[in-house]
Amino acid sequence: MGVLERQEKEQAIIRAAEEVFFSKGFYNAKMEEVAAKAGLSKGLLYFYFNSKDDLLMAITYKAFERIISTYQKVLSSIQYKTGKEKVLAIMQAYTEFSQKYFYYHEAILNYMSIVRLSLEQEKKGATGILNMETTKQSPYYQKIKSIHNKPVSLVIGAIKEGVQDGSIRNRQKPQMIYVTLWAIIIGYVKLNISMGGQDTTIYHVNPDKWQAYLFQIADHILSTP
Repeated sequence: MGVLERQEKEQAIIRAAEEVFFSKGFYNAKMEEVAAKAGLSKGLLYFYFNSKDDLLMAITYKAFERIISTYQKVLSSIQYKTGKEKVLAIMQAYTEFSQKYFYYHEAILNYMSIVRLSLEQEKKGATGILNMETTKQSPYYQKIKSIHNKPVSLVIGAIKEGVQDGSIRNRQKPQMIYVTLWAIIIGYVKLNISMGGQDTTIYHVNPDKWQAYLFQIADHILSTP
């Protein structure tokens, strides 16, 4: 089998896994269901992916690639804008990305939890999101490690640019500004999705007005010395 043919088959399996995982949930999904969706035998599926965790890491790698590409396209389209405008544009892009690809958003957050667990003492028998050892054996886990800082570095780069051009007056460390803005977006996405995309949430808040208000807060954070 040629390299290209194998890559095409792997991508077809990943697409099948997305359908199964996203409809049934990772824990409830079975490898035989993925195999059936991909038109393969279970044994042949294991030839390409050695575990369900390996498949989830492949999906997570795809999620990282997509969000990195999204950020890069945004920055390329507004390369002559101020740093603050770039930061706010990336925030808007991530909000739209998370609403359109909520399961990719979740996969990225799951990966961050895995990293956190790895940095701890890797307690034996810990029941986290995934089996740590099985996950870390995935080739895709290693591939994610090579790019997982890229989205953060793109945003921090825009923040530093804004400090230099004077559009961002906040003198906190760029990393502090980033995590604060990230927390705002994550909170919005989580709560908004949990409301099922209703016109008015259970808190009697219009999601569009809520999002506009959050971006006003983000602008204030960036603009206030």
